[in-house]
Amino acid sequence: MSKKTFKKSEGTSLVSIIGDEDTVTGFLLTGIGEKNIKGETNFLVVDSSMQIFYFSKPIQN
Repeated sequence: MSKKTFKKSEGTSLVSIIGDEDTVTGFLLTGIGEKNIKGETNFLVVDSSMQIFYFSKPIQN
């Protein structure tokens, strides 16, 4: 039996998912997406009508 080891993450990690709407929705529903008590989310849905400015700013923060 193999032994799994996990490295403790220092700080934050950035994960991106590129996929169709059903796939990304599935990831959000399984817990990768979060909405805090203030209503802020840790994800951003980007479509073809958005300009680069709108989604590059949150990634830099």
